[in-house]
Amino acid sequence: VVRIPKPLAFSRTEITYAEWMDAQTDLRWLPVTGIAPYFMKDAKLRDHERIEQVDWYDADAYARFMADRTGRRYRLPTDSEWEYAARAGTVTRYHWGDELGDGHAGCRGCSSNPPGLPGDVALYPPNGFGLYDMNGNGNEWVQDCFVDWQMGDRLTGAAVEFDVCEFRTFRGGALQDGAWQSRTAFRVGPHAWNDHEGSTIRLVREMDPAETSAGN
Repeated sequence: VVRIPKPLAFSRTEITYAEWMDAQTDLRWLPVTGIAPYFMKDAKLRDHERIEQVDWYDADAYARFMADRTGRRYRLPTDSEWEYAARAGTVTRYHWGDELGDGHAGCRGCSSNPPGLPGDVALYPPNGFGLYDMNGNGNEWVQDCFVDWQMGDRLTGAAVEFDVCEFRTFRGGALQDGAWQSRTAFRVGPHAWNDHEGSTIRLVREMDPAETSAGN
């Protein structure tokens, strides 16, 4: 059982190319992150396409930059938080059921008639929490160091962290991945410097008490 004690707000979609470029062209990017801007000149991505070819350090830098820019507590989700959000109360292989079916997600064999250009966010229906592309479209970096079993703190949803963390964790499955890799439970642990096609970012924000009380 995963218990998330703090109220969180997830990005409704994966971070888009337009959002990424907006951060890269901000003069504060380098001073805040310590990483040179990454303009991805050869990627040929569209504004509404999810950012890709980013490694874990890029993803972490983007979260730190957004936290500094907004004064709010943005970060990468933990593995436990990601799965809680992806499942949205379900226990099936995918948020829509146990069968891959057709027209539910962007992955290899997932849709015979895609509603838009591959890689664009929010082409398919969201899950029960209103989050798009939690299955398919991009491998989303989470905070955790990778272990081949889920050993995170199940009471707090905390990330698995080691002093030396060579491998980090991907969740969600990418366009080139098939049904098996697109399952909600699927996890893989590439090298933290891995910036292959399909690697992408989704942020989480720790909500302020005033926000949660206002919704009651």
